[in-house]
Amino acid sequence: MTDLGLYAAAWRDRRRRMMVFKCVQISFFPAVLLAAILPRRYSSSFLGVFVVWFFLYLATGVWLNRFRCPRCGKLYYWRLERTGYMDRQRQWRDCRHCGLRQDADPGH
Repeated sequence: MTDLGLYAAAWRDRRRRMMVFKCVQISFFPAVLLAAILPRRYSSSFLGVFVVWFFLYLATGVWLNRFRCPRCGKLYYWRLERTGYMDRQRQWRDCRHCGLRQDADPGH
């Protein structure tokens, strides 16, 4: 597979991860509504629904952030060093290590 094909596959994977994460994020409101309309005998339902949603949110967030940069192979969104933190905040869609722009081709 060519570099262009590898990059395209990686960006599709990133978009898929982001879509799953956003769906879980948005599902909070229907989950709260569901917990609110359940009968009173399930009084702990709100807490249960929230706990399940929260762990699902954490799991998909970690899965999204474990995406690796197609150029340098390091974690795209995470970097443990605090140096350059404000610069990375301004360019949050770029790789934290090599600066590859999101959805860029191999030549960039």
